[in-house]
Amino acid sequence: MATDFQLDTGDVFDPMGDTFTDINDSDWPAGSDFAVDADAMNGCSWIVGGNFTADGQDLNATASWVLTVTGTAIASGIGNVEYCDASGGTEIDASAGPWVDGENNSGWKFFDSTIQLPVMQVAI
Repeated sequence: MATDFQLDTGDVFDPMGDTFTDINDSDWPAGSDFAVDADAMNGCSWIVGGNFTADGQDLNATASWVLTVTGTAIASGIGNVEYCDASGGTEIDASAGPWVDGENNSGWKFFDSTIQLPVMQVAI
């Protein structure tokens, strides 16, 4: 399905394994949700020709799905993503919001809680 896809606040959407192509920006605002089924995102493909923003969605899956973005890609708010292959485009930056890496994702940057301590040199 080729479309210029936008989610509106209050929308609940089930992609049902389809392919969606946004020739422009794609914005998934807070308050818009995907179906809560554990396999809601399974097998679907999203191709975004512009910038991508997601704010607090639960992108549940039990099998692979694809997200390809050519512009900037930001995931903010509190969200969860599972089984997403975003390696074919811009890395999805989810490091600012507390997005949960539900595992089996590629092409996503999550918050890194690793603390780098300075190295101390001791003279002997």
